[in-house]
Amino acid sequence: MPCLWMNDHYLVSCDGERCEPLFRAVQVRSRGRCGRVTNIEAFPQWAEAPIRTLIDGTRLPASSRVVVSVEYLFGYPRVADRAKDLSDSLDEPRVVLHPETPAVVRAWYQNRGAAERHRIRKGLVIEIGLYAGVIVLLAGSTGWLIRALWWTAERRQTRMLMGPLGLKASLAVLVVWVCLLQGSDSGGPPTPLLLAVPGAVIFMLADLVLFCSSGWLRRPS
Repeated sequence: MPCLWMNDHYLVSCDGERCEPLFRAVQVRSRGRCGRVTNIEAFPQWAEAPIRTLIDGTRLPASSRVVVSVEYLFGYPRVADRAKDLSDSLDEPRVVLHPETPAVVRAWYQNRGAAERHRIRKGLVIEIGLYAGVIVLLAGSTGWLIRALWWTAERRQTRMLMGPLGLKASLAVLVVWVCLLQGSDSGGPPTPLLLAVPGAVIFMLADLVLFCSSGWLRRPS
C-alpha cells in the first residue's frame, strides 16, 4: 500500500569524479490518512558523506555532467534526519542518473510537489462537499418526515415514512458497494462516506421513533 512508505531523494551533480550537492527532495506528511507532499530542501550536511560513498561505487559518465539521484524509502510517516537513519531504509537505495540539467531536474521535483498539493486541495474540497451532501441528505430527509408527519393525515403517514427510510438505506448500500469496488489497496473511501453508513442507521432509527410517536407531533385537528 502506498501509505506505508515515504520517498526521500538526495540529488548531486557529478562531472567525472567531482560531485557537488544540489538539493534534497523529500516527502513530508500532509493532511489525511496517507497524505504526503514532496518538498525541496537544502542538501543536509550529514548526508554528504554517506551519499558520496554510495555514488563512488556507481559507474558515472566520464565525459559529461550528470545529475545523480539517490532514492530511499522510509516507513510512513518518518524520514531520515541524520546519517544513521539512512540505514533504516525499507529497501536498498536506488541510484538514478538524469541527463538533464540541474535546473530541469529541480523543476521536475517542484512540479511534482505542486501536483501533490493540488491533489490534496482538490481532495479537501471533495471531502467537504461529501460531508455537506451526506448531512443534507440525512438531516434533510428526516426534517421532511417530521414536517410530513405533522401535517399529513394518519392514514398516509406510513407511505411518507418509506421515502426517508428508502433514501437512507440506498445511501448505505451505495457506500458499501463503493467500498467493495475500491478494495483494500486504494486507501479506502473518503471519511464522509465511511461515516454515512452509521449515520444512515442512526437517522433511520430516529425516523422510526418519530413515526411511532407521530401522534404527539401532528397538529391537533
